[in-house]
Amino acid sequence: MEEFVVFGKLYLLIAAIMLLPYYFIPAGAMYYLFFIRNREKWDYMRIQDKYPVKKAILYEIKWSVWALLVFTLLSTVMVTIIMNGDTKMYFEIGEFGWPYFVFSIILAFFLHDAYYYWMHRFMHNKKVFRHIHLVHHRSKTPTPFAIYSFQPLEVFLQFMVYPFMLFLIPYHPVAFGIFIAYDLFINVAGHTGFEFLPARFTDHWFFRWQNSVTHHDMHHSHLTSNFGLYFNIWDRLMGTLHKDYQQTFKSVKARENSTQNVSS
Repeated sequence: MEEFVVFGKLYLLIAAIMLLPYYFIPAGAMYYLFFIRNREKWDYMRIQDKYPVKKAILYEIKWSVWALLVFTLLSTVMVTIIMNGDTKMYFEIGEFGWPYFVFSIILAFFLHDAYYYWMHRFMHNKKVFRHIHLVHHRSKTPTPFAIYSFQPLEVFLQFMVYPFMLFLIPYHPVAFGIFIAYDLFINVAGHTGFEFLPARFTDHWFFRWQNSVTHHDMHHSHLTSNFGLYFNIWDRLMGTLHKDYQQTFKSVKARENSTQNVSS
C-alpha cells in the first residue's frame, strides 16, 4: 500500500511539471508572443495565410492535457525504474568524463531524430493514421498548444524512445535534461506558424540540414512530406522532403525583407 502512495505522490509531482513548466507556460508564452502581443507586427513572418479559430485551439489544449496525463503515467513508471537503478543512467560526470557528456547529448538528438522519422512515417500509414495520428493533424494551422495533441497510442509511441535510450546508453540526468529542454523548444517553435530563422538558413552548408518552422508547418498542411524532427537528413535520403520547402521558406523571408524595406 505504501508503494502505491509513493507512486501516487510521484505521479502528481510529475503531472504538475508536465502541465505547467512543460506545457502551459512555454506554449502559452509563445502563443502570447506570436498570436496576441506581436501578431500584427510579425504577420510578415506568418507561413500560412490563415489563423486558427478559438475552437481549434481549445481542441488542441483538450487533447494535449489528456496526452500529458498519459505521458505522466509512463514517466512515473520510468522514473521509478531509474530510482531503482535499473537503467544505464549515471550521476557522476567523472564516471565517463566531459567529452562523453557532450557526445551523449549530440547522440540523443540523432537517435531521437531517426526514431521519430520512421515512427512518424508509420503513423501516416493509411491503415493506422486515423487510430494513432489523426488528432494531431486536425490542427491544419497549428499553434504552440498543439505540441502534445496526441491520441493515446501516439503518446505511447512518442514516449518509447526514452526507455530505449536510457536502457541502452549511459546518460547523466543533466545531459538528458538538456536534450529534453531543447526538444521542448523545437516542438513549441515548430508549431508557431511563424518563420523567425534567418533568410539564408536553408542555403547554409551546415544549417540546411536542420529543420525550420516552415518545414514542420508544411507537414501539417500537406501531410505526405517533411517527417523529420530536428533534421531533414532522412527526408532528403528517403525523398520525403516537400519539393517546395526551400521555395516556401524563401518566399516567407522575401516577404519579410519587403516589409522591412517599406517600413524603413
